[in-house]
Amino acid sequence: MKRGTIKSFREYLNRKFADHPNHRNGVYRQQTRGYGDYLYNQDRPMFETELQLALDGHECYSDWSRP
Repeated sequence: MKRGTIKSFREYLNRKFADHPNHRNGVYRQQTRGYGDYLYNQDRPMFETELQLALDGHECYSDWSRP
């Protein structure tokens, strides 16, 4: 994997889901995050699964430009 791939994918997910509400846990007053940052910081296995699908060329990530 090239340097910057993870950051690029996080930013891509943030842009792709920008029209959705930010993810947060209101009970604990956690900061709000974009979807990509949320996955990367709080659900790493799901982030890695999504990244692997994108790297394998899955059609739902065809608009992601890899570094």
